[in-house]
Amino acid sequence: MKNHTVKMFVCKIAMAGLGIFILQLLSAVIEGSLALWLGVLGALAALVALNLLCGVLLSPAQRAGAGQPRTAAPARRVSARTAPSLRVVRGGRAA
Repeated sequence: MKNHTVKMFVCKIAMAGLGIFILQLLSAVIEGSLALWLGVLGALAALVALNLLCGVLLSPAQRAGAGQPRTAAPARRVSARTAPSLRVVRGGRAA
């Protein structure tokens, strides 16, 4: 239990750091202090790292079901308007 909590904490911190890294790359490219091709290359590397971290955070049950096609839930039948049910109130009348 403790290992899972630590793993999630470290992965979330790494994901936040990669997000900040991508923003810094973006601002450096806009400013002109970093070449565009180098910024794109760095952003792609950061996105691959984010994808890997998301894969680490998946539970084994989610990984096992990833390749299986999802089945659609049965559609609900919408019936015509039904009359409201009447209830008996004090005095024996239906309300």
